[in-house]
Amino acid sequence: ETGFVAPLYMPNGDLSVDQTIQAYKGLGVPASKMLMGVPYYAYRWTSVPSADSGLDQTGTPEPTGPTSPSYNYAYVAALSGYSSGLHRDAASGAPWVYTGSTFYTFDDPTSAGCKARYARHYGLAGVMTWDLSGDTASAALTSSISTGLAATSNTGCPAFSDTALYNFESSTQGWAAYVPTNKVSG
Repeated sequence: ETGFVAPLYMPNGDLSVDQTIQAYKGLGVPASKMLMGVPYYAYRWTSVPSADSGLDQTGTPEPTGPTSPSYNYAYVAALSGYSSGLHRDAASGAPWVYTGSTFYTFDDPTSAGCKARYARHYGLAGVMTWDLSGDTASAALTSSISTGLAATSNTGCPAFSDTALYNFESSTQGWAAYVPTNKVSG
């Protein structure tokens, strides 16, 4: 069945990046010791029915491995039907492309940027990618992650499910520049 490669959120209970991060935090792993992975690769299914633009439909998954075709964001973004076949799940922010009977799942600049904003918001150590060869020649994904890590809001992204960093605050937490308040501090 078709689905998302690495959704930030999945309200239907399927595994998501957020559930994984929160589970590790719940086990005592400090957020500052975690990296969030952002895949630059894509998965592809063929013979997918058109219902719901191919999402959650049966199909034939393409094999992955050293002797199999490799699909990545650069490949999907260069498809002739990319713009007309691009869809986005409102709850998860995850994109997919459906072109006729073929379904692709991947991260695009929007979803990658939202993941970077999430990493910053929750105080994660950062973001890692796999692998850079899957980005476009203009580094669309990498640029979006860089911009997201510097952003101070999650505008254009799904709402963060937990606005508190340690679960006792009353407002959204974030990074702030240190400004000394006395003459002793540098």
